[in-house]
Amino acid sequence: MKPAAAAGPAPDCEVGMEAIHFGGGALGRGLVVPRLVEAGWTVTVVDPLPDLVEALDRQGGYGLEMQEGGATREIRVPIARALHPERDRAELMRRLGEAPLVTTAVRKENLAGVARQLVAAGAGRAAPCTLLGCENVEAVDEALTQALIAAGIAGEALARLHIPRTVVDRICANAWPASTTIRTETYGELAASRAGPTIPGIEAAQSIDALFDRKRYLVNSLADAAAILGRSRGDTLLSQAFGDGALLAELTPFVDALQRHLALEHGLDRDGLVRYAATSRERLANGFIPRRLDTVARDLWRKMQPGERFFAPLIALRRRGEAVEAALDVLARLVRLSAALEGAPGHPAFGPAELRAVADRHGEDPALRSVYRDTADRIGKGG
Repeated sequence: MKPAAAAGPAPDCEVGMEAIHFGGGALGRGLVVPRLVEAGWTVTVVDPLPDLVEALDRQGGYGLEMQEGGATREIRVPIARALHPERDRAELMRRLGEAPLVTTAVRKENLAGVARQLVAAGAGRAAPCTLLGCENVEAVDEALTQALIAAGIAGEALARLHIPRTVVDRICANAWPASTTIRTETYGELAASRAGPTIPGIEAAQSIDALFDRKRYLVNSLADAAAILGRSRGDTLLSQAFGDGALLAELTPFVDALQRHLALEHGLDRDGLVRYAATSRERLANGFIPRRLDTVARDLWRKMQPGERFFAPLIALRRRGEAVEAALDVLARLVRLSAALEGAPGHPAFGPAELRAVADRHGEDPALRSVYRDTADRIGKGG
């Protein structure tokens, strides 16, 4: 391993470039915090795990392991403070009341708690603030706004917040509690919608929804699909599934449909999408960051809903009169295998009957109804 190097902040860091980041997990410390520090921000990390907070605060940062070629190098990411939201509440309120940038990388269900902290700290705040949600959540700006409204934010306080839409992408692994080190790939995407103030360290994107969908389908859908097939074949790691050429070939009609949808929906270049998908396969085959398949192929019934990553693009294609039959053959097999995986406690089993029930609930939408019914029929025929 190469010796550790510091990742900032820059010596000429601008006065007032202080950021508060909620979430000390893999994505937050693997992508968001390093990007901010590299751009010159002084970052305070907030997390509810007291032992992690104590370790980060004592160390004044943490290590970020990255693989480049065949070598691994560790970068030290310095932070200003690590705070616990309850134990260090007074200091957190003071810092939140002054910081021009607040970022989050928490589970969607935890945004409500972050919103309550922001509302409590912002009562006397006069200066504007950018609130950047870095969760892998569609329309995260709307989710944050609704959480703030539910927390009782005043209209004038909400007006002082700039909440852009974002897309985030990096594969990371958290070593805690063994150590504070985060292991990550070199690839990373962290972009926000262009409207509003420039945020150092964050790329401004004109078509953020196109970027989100590209990542959603050609990384998330692809990973989920390969994980389903991989688990059915006895694989345990995502890198094993993506190292199986026959498995990936089986997914080709589905991936082609995803690319056609992205090209038609967002005007994205097909050749560029092919290259992006190839990069995704290379990233997901990287064994440097081990990801267990059972942590990828999970919550599958939710992912099989009409607006989600498997069915939504095929429904949109059928509305356009595009052929989706080959992709439906793949999807039927994924649903059949998913149903077997979901039988564990807390994971409802599902099959053709549940798909037909979804179709019946959406009788006003012929494309949706036909895609679900056709998939159910294929499963019944052994698809």
